[in-house]
Amino acid sequence: MTQTITGVSQTIASSAPDAGLYGPRGWTRNIGIRQLLAEGADPPRDINLDEDDYWPFSKMTHQQAKQLLERLPERALRDTQNNGPELGSLLRAALTGPIELSGYVIGPQRWDERLTVEAFTYWGRPNYHIVDPHCGQRHADDCQCRQLFRDIAAELSLSGYESDPDEILPVSDPRDPQRKGWWLWWD
Repeated sequence: MTQTITGVSQTIASSAPDAGLYGPRGWTRNIGIRQLLAEGADPPRDINLDEDDYWPFSKMTHQQAKQLLERLPERALRDTQNNGPELGSLLRAALTGPIELSGYVIGPQRWDERLTVEAFTYWGRPNYHIVDPHCGQRHADDCQCRQLFRDIAAELSLSGYESDPDEILPVSDPRDPQRKGWWLWWD
């Protein structure tokens, strides 16, 4: 979440008992998020929004991203996970880009009800040299993690980010070991 949105949402939440971070409490239920993302629940399970206030998902499909872009409140599309790219730009990238989104849903029991993408797997660009997967301030001069992220962000037209990922790890697709890519995560 960005501090700006959080500051506004806390004012809204305190002034109206049914107000949430991005809209009236229950909006995740009203847009059918359970049915939409059940396929990507991680681990696979039946999701009960009345009981589960948190559940992770992974490998969001192009069709799921398209439907979320059509259904999510505008404020939710502007949300970021710890200064990463805006949710809306990640969903648009998932429509055509070689990426798989992962994250979690916070259910309507909580005032901060939301869908968050905290990581994505990018399939491609295997020839970057990453010395340390933690992209912090102390970093080797020959590590290319920052350049890798900037190249991916430009290719996918990602917007709204204010920081590099906290971690970038090389990955291979277990379904096709020749397919290489990167996992990028904002803690």
